[in-house]
Amino acid sequence: MERIVNLANSFGNTSSNMKLSEWLQGYYVKNDLALLFANMDSAMKYVHSKGYCIYSFNPSDIEILNGSLEQIRFNVLMELPGDFSEQKDIVRDNIWKSSFLQIAIYSKCLDCLKPDFLKENFDGFATFLPEDMVPYYRGIIVRNASVYLGDYLLEKRRRDLEALEKEISNTDSGNSLKNNAPGNLLDYDSMNSKVNSAIYKKLNGISDTAFVSFLMMPILVIVLGVVLVAVVFLMRSL
Repeated sequence: MERIVNLANSFGNTSSNMKLSEWLQGYYVKNDLALLFANMDSAMKYVHSKGYCIYSFNPSDIEILNGSLEQIRFNVLMELPGDFSEQKDIVRDNIWKSSFLQIAIYSKCLDCLKPDFLKENFDGFATFLPEDMVPYYRGIIVRNASVYLGDYLLEKRRRDLEALEKEISNTDSGNSLKNNAPGNLLDYDSMNSKVNSAIYKKLNGISDTAFVSFLMMPILVIVLGVVLVAVVFLMRSL
């Protein structure tokens, strides 16, 4: 059975930390949700890169740290299995559940929305979503695509900038919008990776320990083999 890791009460356990379930009871706007979901996705992707997945998407098991929507901690994680095919299925399921949670929050149906009902009636819920995000959520919920929200946003921005550059190419072809666009998503992703590295440092330690153990195994086998050969040689010389 894969290992379950609970990160509650680790890193920044202060009074300014808040469970997502509590945060949702306060005042927020759609722009807050967009930032929250982008950072939730970034955290989830980071967890996957460390060989773990999100075991619980219950809002009570997700924390906003230090009052910042850029610091998201999933508290209950599970180690990914060794089989690559199983890993892909679990990552896909994580992305689906994350999107389901986001739509439930957008539509204020967190306590009553069911997965099958959302899949069968997606068009009815699309009205609650940001218009430019409907294709993404439709792809995840209806078509079971496996695409991180951050990757979608990065590709969307790239295409939008390319289209805009074509429109203005005759007037200012020497000024690249891609190079001068504020808030470059690649820079943001790099910064967010550092944030997640600090939040999930306990996970990093587990991964590092497992990696060291993995490296040490062949060395131990070789050492034991050399010792055994030496013992056999010694016994024969007696």
